[in-house]
Amino acid sequence: MSTSVDGSDHAHRSFLGAAKLIAACTLASLVLGAVRDVLMAFYFGAGLVTSAFVTAWTVPNLFRRLFGEGAVSPALVPVFTTSIRTGLPDDTRRLFSVTFTAMFLFLAALTLLIEAVVNGLRGWGTFGDRTTLVLDYTALLMPYMLLICLTAFFMAVLNAYRHFFAPAVMPVVLNVVWITSLYVIFRLTGDQASAGRRLAVAILVGGGLQLLFQVPFAMRFGVRLRPSLDFSHPGFRQIVRLWIPVIVGSAVIQVNAVLDRALAYFIVPDDGSAAYLFFGNRLMHFPISLIGVAISTAVLTPLSEHAATGETERFKRTLMAALRVTLFLAIPAGIGLMALSSPIIELLFRRGEFTSHAATRTAWVVFCYCLSVWAQTGVFVLLRGFYALKDTRTPVRVAVAVVLLNLTLNLTFIWFLDEAGLALATSISGMVQFVVLLAILRRRLGPMGGREVAVVSLKTLAVSLVMGVAAAAAWYWCWPGEAGLAVRAGVLSSILLGAIIVFIVGARLLRTDELTQILRIRSR
Repeated sequence: MSTSVDGSDHAHRSFLGAAKLIAACTLASLVLGAVRDVLMAFYFGAGLVTSAFVTAWTVPNLFRRLFGEGAVSPALVPVFTTSIRTGLPDDTRRLFSVTFTAMFLFLAALTLLIEAVVNGLRGWGTFGDRTTLVLDYTALLMPYMLLICLTAFFMAVLNAYRHFFAPAVMPVVLNVVWITSLYVIFRLTGDQASAGRRLAVAILVGGGLQLLFQVPFAMRFGVRLRPSLDFSHPGFRQIVRLWIPVIVGSAVIQVNAVLDRALAYFIVPDDGSAAYLFFGNRLMHFPISLIGVAISTAVLTPLSEHAATGETERFKRTLMAALRVTLFLAIPAGIGLMALSSPIIELLFRRGEFTSHAATRTAWVVFCYCLSVWAQTGVFVLLRGFYALKDTRTPVRVAVAVVLLNLTLNLTFIWFLDEAGLALATSISGMVQFVVLLAILRRRLGPMGGREVAVVSLKTLAVSLVMGVAAAAAWYWCWPGEAGLAVRAGVLSSILLGAIIVFIVGARLLRTDELTQILRIRSR
């Protein structure tokens, strides 16, 4: 039986409530992100400029994942949480100050080094249009890495204090700036390459606003930062020990993501291949961010508390409860996107510079990516289990093996599936990573309630397949083709609403406890 959300386990109720708040803020960000992507497709299309821009954008995002929220939260939140709960306030403030100082000095030096290398390459030789454009955009976008990584520090501090609102709203700030800039820039110029450069500058402004947005909330908790070089602080040394393996693990994963984009950009003959991969990846990450990021962010703090106090049984119950809810939401989300990838892409992107050819290629990418939405959201939760136990080495070992598998599959599938092959390789690798991480936790902690997870997953899969078939059939028979935007939006909304109803009815008939838990959270 699943643990009831109204039971005695306060941590279970706590992470679901926090996840609801994070998911609401994430949903707002994702909606704005969808608007942003629609405008990108409309103004830039899916040609060389878009491919160059998103390939360059991958570079600062690589370092954001290494030194920003991708690695900061797992390393900082458990240590900050322990210090806040068991340490002296003055010692906690010193820990905050030395950590921020070290991050700023390191990241500033790294940004300057990378800028020097990129600018050196730009002045070193003559490159083709593809390489020159990527270097230009990379040079402009790199400082965003410094801004977003410092923002991630404040996110970790606020999460340790169980404040989730400001960190969750942060992406909204960037999306608002991005959307506004797209509109203004293309009112000023029609040259796409120049527009891309101006957009890169606007993104830096957005990064600065994201950082400033976090500061007042941190100050409410008494956070006062002072320059500190006390790198011998025990808490900071523990952070470094945790951080290094996370960075290594993130590095192999993110380098692989960069290679995916680079393979699409330089090997696939179609100029828009990297753009198809970008737009498809963005759409696939909608449910992953809404479900996986929200639940995993919310559950890390209670898991860290249970681990710190040695409450192994409560740790396992909380982790498995989070995993069941995650899979219950992620499985239908992935199947729904697979069933309706074509009409969604057509409705969102096929206008302006984004052609029907681009829509078809992007839809295939989405289909292949969404095979593993359930696994990738589940991985977010399982990783938080390892991080709460202050084990950042095991995920690294798994990540290295998975990345090697992914690269092998990339070089196999790309020759006959083009960019869709890269998406398929990512899906297969994600599923392998989920299974391996869950098996390791089971071996380490003993019985964890895996049977309940399997039962929920199978019930959810059965209902989701029925839902997906119904949605695909409704699209096939009811889609209005070349009708106006409002008509197509209305039809697609009706299909989505019908699919949700089919899923809820099916879940009720199969007596899935997770549906009841979510509805109770909603009613409160």
